[in-house]
Amino acid sequence: MKTPPEVGDHEVNRSRLVERTPVYYGWVILLAGTFGLFMTTPGQTVGVSVFLDSIIVDLGLSRSTVSLLYTFATLAGSLALPFVGRFVDTKGPRRAVIVIAILFALACVWMGFIRGIVSLFVGFMLIRSLGQGSLSLVSLHVINLWFIQRRGLAVGPLRNGFCPVICAIPPFYRPAHHFIRLAQRLRHPRWLGSGHSAACRRTLFPWPSRAIRPHP
Repeated sequence: MKTPPEVGDHEVNRSRLVERTPVYYGWVILLAGTFGLFMTTPGQTVGVSVFLDSIIVDLGLSRSTVSLLYTFATLAGSLALPFVGRFVDTKGPRRAVIVIAILFALACVWMGFIRGIVSLFVGFMLIRSLGQGSLSLVSLHVINLWFIQRRGLAVGPLRNGFCPVICAIPPFYRPAHHFIRLAQRLRHPRWLGSGHSAACRRTLFPWPSRAIRPHP
């Protein structure tokens, strides 16, 4: 009985990277997926919170209004996830993570051009949908593809280390944030979102996607 092409090993047999790896390649996939999860930080609440006070001050909005926008934007962004999942199944995780990472970076750049409540809502919706939602989805999905018997062993420690590491990333945003605030005082091009997007441009370039293979 012929093995379906989507679960066969034809692509793996032709992959020199997989063949030359001295350990089971799933562990390489685990590292790439873990990196992808860590890079969702700009779309996580812990990453957005670094810029929250500046958003409130610069746009003249109340904290409750920004929080309400953030909540509804998260809900709206989650509606796209079934379509993202279909895209991952159709095109494969490697292509999907490249597209998602690039769109996520552009969404963070969009945060640098926010001028009002509508553009803020759109920005929140994009970074929540693409970061917290889509990038997390594809990163976990590719790990699950490579682990069956030891899936709990792979995903368990990942989850244990995810929270402390992701909480350690936002402090690296602060120097960029302070630089942008200083430039704003000197009347240079603005604004706080530029600090957000500058951090993302350094971290979201999807080079780990080169290591991703869709099936073991």
